[in-house]
Amino acid sequence: MPKEIEDLLSAKSHKFVWDNEGKNTISMDMLCTPVAKGAKAAQHSPIVKPNAKINSFLQSWSPSQKKLPSHLRRIVQTAKKYTIRWEAITINPSIARQLPVWFHIGASDDLNKLNNHLYATCLRDKHLATSVGHIETITTRNSPSHRQNKNCTCTNCSKD
Repeated sequence: MPKEIEDLLSAKSHKFVWDNEGKNTISMDMLCTPVAKGAKAAQHSPIVKPNAKINSFLQSWSPSQKKLPSHLRRIVQTAKKYTIRWEAITINPSIARQLPVWFHIGASDDLNKLNNHLYATCLRDKHLATSVGHIETITTRNSPSHRQNKNCTCTNCSKD
């Protein structure tokens, strides 16, 4: 293929992918990666990580009904039919701390975008954080030697 046509196609695909705003979370290199080098696997990775799924009634994800046993499928279908959801006017702080932190039902769409961020993955996989209370505990530093900066060498920060 002539170089000028390659350049034209590259420019058009770049414009299409970034929609004239330059905002895309997938790099052009990843989009152009051959399937043999993992592009297909990367494109089909789950949007909601399995270890973030705790309770579909308390989180903003839905289970795949195809994979559910028939009795659970009926429960989910009935819940959807009657729009069953968890609601409360006020929540006791101890109950609020027990709510799942990932895909939280009260979180905005912008905040939910952070559920698959590098830091969220670390909190989920390394620190095993599942609830709002876990995050509060992890982020609260009680050590007298703790310093609020990236160079802190206290025990908790060293584990991080």
